[in-house]
Amino acid sequence: MIVTADLEGWTVAIAAVGHHTSLGVRHRGDQPTWYQVTEDSELDLLRGALGVELLGEHTLVSLAAHTSVRDLRGPTLLGATPLARRASRQVTRLPFGQPRRATMSPAAAVAAVMPDTTPTAPAAGAQIPAALLTELRQQAMSRRSAKWT
Repeated sequence: MIVTADLEGWTVAIAAVGHHTSLGVRHRGDQPTWYQVTEDSELDLLRGALGVELLGEHTLVSLAAHTSVRDLRGPTLLGATPLARRASRQVTRLPFGQPRRATMSPAAAVAAVMPDTTPTAPAAGAQIPAALLTELRQQAMSRRSAKWT
């Protein structure tokens, strides 16, 4: 959340994940109406969902490799029957400044890590007038939270 304001029963919020920015407007507890402020920024939503899922943090994550639990092979004992199987994630962070490795597309990474989940932003309720949208974009870019960039 970048900024919120309340006045006479109206609540307005500007929310951002990476470069994806939305404006929400709600009146007296009604369902909010959302307006998309930025364009072509859905990949940051996916990268933000990976950050929460893998690290439990509000950060953008790129995934370099992933092994499905179905592809793991454990020890095999003759005459034994497996009763249960447990696997846990091992996440390795690359230090800042280290050369980048090739990464999976954000959509492929989300499908691998969260196969039953499709992260989405609230659906846009209407179009914002062009002049207001330009001003909102400028304000959002100048006040972007360092936590999400």
